Amino acid sequence: MSASILPDKARPLAPQPWLIPSMYLLCISGSLIPEGIVRSASVTLGLMYLALRIPKYTLGEVPQDYLFPIQALQAILHWIDFYVIHSPDDFSRAKDGTSPPPPKTAWGKLKQAWDLNTTMRGIGWNWQVKNIPEAASEGTTNWQFAGKEFMKAGIFYFMFDFCSSTMKNSAYGSTPAPDLFSDTLARRTIFDWLPAISSYYSMNMQYSLFAALTVICGLYTPQDWPPLMGRLKDVSSVRDFWGRFWHQLLRRKLTLPYNFLTSFVPIKHGTFISRYLQLFLAFFASAAIHHVGALNLPNSTVQNNRYQLLFFLSQPVAILFEDLVIYLGEQAGIKSSWKTKLLGKAWTMVWFSLILVPMSAFHYNAGFMEKAVLPSIITLALSIAGKVSRRGAAKSEL
Repeated sequence: MSASILPDKARPLAPQPWLIPSMYLLCISGSLIPEGIVRSASVTLGLMYLALRIPKYTLGEVPQDYLFPIQALQAILHWIDFYVIHSPDDFSRAKDGTSPPPPKTAWGKLKQAWDLNTTMRGIGWNWQVKNIPEAASEGTTNWQFAGKEFMKAGIFYFMFDFCSSTMKNSAYGSTPAPDLFSDTLARRTIFDWLPAISSYYSMNMQYSLFAALTVICGLYTPQDWPPLMGRLKDVSSVRDFWGRFWHQLLRRKLTLPYNFLTSFVPIKHGTFISRYLQLFLAFFASAAIHHVGALNLPNSTVQNNRYQLLFFLSQPVAILFEDLVIYLGEQAGIKSSWKTKLLGKAWTMVWFSLILVPMSAFHYNAGFMEKAVLPSIITLALSIAGKVSRRGAAKSEL
């Protein structure tokens, strides 16, 4: 990769809060250009120009430097998917069971472009991704929904604060971080799960907060914001975890490599090759997207970035293995029951307890835990408690 693309450790600090909104604004305004090679090339090149500014500066925070290029790549993939590979006229939001005709006016096209570029899972669209949790009922008022989401955001914040404070105040919050692979089994198990759990609460907190605010403002309805994550009780395999529990924000983008390949190579849908080629290409794409974020961390070594790649690229292997075990069990006459589901849950827990070690090591070694992302109530409470304790000790000595 070109040295001009990779970030320099001495790059200057520049927050660039306008960059990602500018990319989406370019996508939305670009929808007014007549469909064709001029629109596809001009907007795509403009997006690439903006994205190439990212490695030249640092935002000053490791998590933000990591997410910034991933967000930019999402904007580019959104544009390529909806406006280069496909036509926006292919997509619509069904109302009362019927799909409206493609917009003809400039305002209609802008509104459609806004909706297309601000939805990740296609809620209510004719391309909505699979396994979306059930949304709020039709009778839910905006204020009822917002109140519930604000409460959930508060709970998610507290749990995120607990996880991040535990990591930050441990040896893994320092640089260089200890070798997670060499830690004791008990500590390794705890500290390999904490980044994943923290990520779960962080994403849910942001999702609930934005859901509440946009519904109160009347921009969206409660039905536009189904839960971000599924239910843990529905998970009895690694496939279930990724397909039914974890967020589906990237699901459509992860199908692009397979769809691109099958546009040139005819592969019969529903076959063994089709099923597992989709699976492996999807996780390859996920690994590539996350690796773009890792490349924007100059303090993260090549070896450390490989830990993250190992996490994503090993998932389809685990799913292939469990599918084989399930197939052999069915051939032996074993039927699905609470016992097989319990065994599946145990297998899934063991798998992630093992494979989260390199993923968490990547986070610790890259310095994700050095600084608090948000103000910590727990750290503040402990600080106040410490001061009160010291004052009490000082008075007792007098």
